Amino acid sequence: MVDERYIVDESEEREVTLTECQIINYILSNESISIIKDNNLDESYFPGYREELLFILKHHAKYGRVPHLSTFLGEFPDFDLFDITESPEALVDKIREEKGHYLVSTLLVEANKRSRENSIEAAKYIKDNINLILSEINVLKHREGYDIFKRAHERAELYLKKLDMEGIIGCISNIKQLDQVTHGWLENDFISITARTQEGKSWIGEYLLLMPWLLQKKKAMLFSLENTKEIVGYRADTLLRHFSNDALLSGKFVLSWDEKGPGMTKNDYLAYIEEAKNFDVPFLVFDRSDTPLEKPFTIEMIEELITFHEPDIVLIDQLSLLAPHKPTRSIRETYVSITRYIREMVNRIHIPVILISQSGRESAKMAMKDKEATPELHQIAESDSVGQDSTRILSLRNLDGLLKMSLKKNTFGRSGVDIMMKWDIDRGILEELATEDADVRPEERF
Repeated sequence: MVDERYIVDESEEREVTLTECQIINYILSNESISIIKDNNLDESYFPGYREELLFILKHHAKYGRVPHLSTFLGEFPDFDLFDITESPEALVDKIREEKGHYLVSTLLVEANKRSRENSIEAAKYIKDNINLILSEINVLKHREGYDIFKRAHERAELYLKKLDMEGIIGCISNIKQLDQVTHGWLENDFISITARTQEGKSWIGEYLLLMPWLLQKKKAMLFSLENTKEIVGYRADTLLRHFSNDALLSGKFVLSWDEKGPGMTKNDYLAYIEEAKNFDVPFLVFDRSDTPLEKPFTIEMIEELITFHEPDIVLIDQLSLLAPHKPTRSIRETYVSITRYIREMVNRIHIPVILISQSGRESAKMAMKDKEATPELHQIAESDSVGQDSTRILSLRNLDGLLKMSLKKNTFGRSGVDIMMKWDIDRGILEELATEDADVRPEERF
């Protein structure tokens, strides 16, 4: 409730916002006023839909439930109904921000009038009112916590959904041993891939993006800050149909060989291209040519494009080529700023984000002692913030035809898992090797 000590006049006409209508739709579709009660909202937040909200609240107070949709539309036949995909937390934050903007702007207008007569009194007026406004719209003040027992049924419903999905609840990698321990990349996952130079980080990143796109029809978005769209496209052709990547890049007629001689040729590739043109799931690629004046991408630019296109999974290749989104004094500070931003961003956008980063010189020294060693978390170049902010970390080592993939961090389960794979990088073939360590779910043997 607005404090009666406010000097600003809330009777003035305020701009009607989409957020008000979204919250009314949320209440009707969920048949609950919890978004209002739990966040101490009232009709002062709904200048454009005050009557609609009061009708719902009075009906709930009298009958103990939200009015049926037909009852509501009987009273408000012109109300716009639509599906709500935004989270309730985001809706509440938005409507508080909108009210805060109105209160602050009104306060400043009044203060400006008073300052013409007495600037000191105007300053006191601002001081007296600003804390009241902050108290009214402060988000944390109204967060009452989540009772894990009263709302245990929500957990049970989520468990049943996971049961139907047979343990894979996120974007799959199609690497059996990896999917068994990760259960797929989840909607709030920040996954990092790290290795030294020339180890195939970009290849593996693109493979992990292609698999959910291909097998689960997930919309994919790739920010290629090092390679061009053409190189990304040729790699996709290689990973999906195993055309020789070298032959594609150099323009050779024969695109693969088998025991009998030439396997696939130009004609096979052109037939595949005709098929690829009809793929209906978006796989969007952005490179340096897509930024103003071809300047480096910032993470804020990337979030803007993600919000606009709404992909299901994103790959950023790579950390060292991102420009700072705010002034920093060192590379280390830049990396910390970017990874902190991504950590917060995945909680806003609710999709997994994969970031490629490079390990430092220390990992190269370690590889000289043990050629199979994969980089550790503290060996990521310039900053340990990647290790701190990521929910999962894959560390890679290319061993001349073999790829060692180590799950160094797994916030949601078992880590320290090593996966060995045969890797024909030119033909884009990845095949898991059976190992004793691969039996991560022994109960499946019975």
